[in-house]
Amino acid sequence: MKVRVDQLEQQLKKSLAPIYIISGDEVLLCQEAADAIRKAALAHNIDERLRFVADAQFDWQDVINENNSLSLFSSRRVFDIQIDKMAEKHSKALTQLGQSLSEDNVVLLTLPKVDTRTQKAKWFTQLESKGIFVQIWPIDSNRLGAWVQQRASSA
Repeated sequence: MKVRVDQLEQQLKKSLAPIYIISGDEVLLCQEAADAIRKAALAHNIDERLRFVADAQFDWQDVINENNSLSLFSSRRVFDIQIDKMAEKHSKALTQLGQSLSEDNVVLLTLPKVDTRTQKAKWFTQLESKGIFVQIWPIDSNRLGAWVQQRASSA
């Protein structure tokens, strides 16, 4: 399900999805969305976080194995996976990961900006159908003043 970044807080108050996909080139806004998801996980008593940065040499089998194994310290875990550049290797692994999602874990997947073609890919539609997709858009210059004012008032 696609959710706007300004709707994310409301969605997180309802329940946690098994997967969250954050995509965009605005680093600050992507980081804040990921922080909100991690904070919601803590509120749901998920205190173990496994962080992975998937580069060209990344071994996805580690993630698959961890997802299929039980934790010694917590009944639920957050898999925080960051991919800086998509490759076919990542697509195949994400397809496999999507087939083994469970309610015991929450996957937080941070991607660079994904185009329409990628959003129609099999792996992406499979993951989005099981969770939440938050697409981060750049702030328009005509909305920048209001955005800064809103952030200042919330701080």
